[in-house]
Amino acid sequence: MLMRRTFLTLMAGTFALPAVTQAQFLGGTNSGCGGGTFISCATWIANISGDTLQFTITNTSNGAPAYNTNSTFTEIGLGNIGSDYTLANNGFSYTGYGSWAFDSDVNGFNGFGLVDNTFGANSNPGNPQVQGLPDGQSTSFFFVFTQPLNTADFTNAQVAIHDQGGFAACGGSSKAVFDGATGAYVIGNSGPSTTCSGTPPVITTPEPSSMALLGTGLVGLVPLIRRRRN
Repeated sequence: MLMRRTFLTLMAGTFALPAVTQAQFLGGTNSGCGGGTFISCATWIANISGDTLQFTITNTSNGAPAYNTNSTFTEIGLGNIGSDYTLANNGFSYTGYGSWAFDSDVNGFNGFGLVDNTFGANSNPGNPQVQGLPDGQSTSFFFVFTQPLNTADFTNAQVAIHDQGGFAACGGSSKAVFDGATGAYVIGNSGPSTTCSGTPPVITTPEPSSMALLGTGLVGLVPLIRRRRN
């Protein structure tokens, strides 16, 4: 019996899988709203495991203060990374909505406050409504690098968004950069966040007088219903 227990213990130790540790950065799940031409809103969460960075973002521009059901993110970037990391061969993948390709330098956001050491993803050419990330949808990006990632390098990371689903009156394209940990809008050379946005949906409620008339009408139908039953 003792030998059997010893054998099982040794076998358990032989086939035990190593624990996978994950380090969450950017303060967990965060959100931000802003833009250089019109307002865009998003929530995001990021995790590091060894040499892999997983970044998940959701377009939430349908709600306040953007109220933009046509919002479509076509470029998503991370900036202000503490070290310059090199992507491994075939080290980029994604799951979720849209069609994306790795972007090694999202410098198109530099005028909007994005700090160097950047990388991200661009939607493939085509109809932005099909290829990008529309309102209410999420995409998870996986970046595998040639070396292990240091969580401290992402303490001050920034999140950049290019939205090409704007209102006609506000222009069709807007860019925004956010503090990844707090969601605060970063003011760059483009100036402060614009107030150009949609309008809240109108929710109508019946007036008291209308409700009273409706009640009176229903009461008047009672004798008629009784007569028909008789």
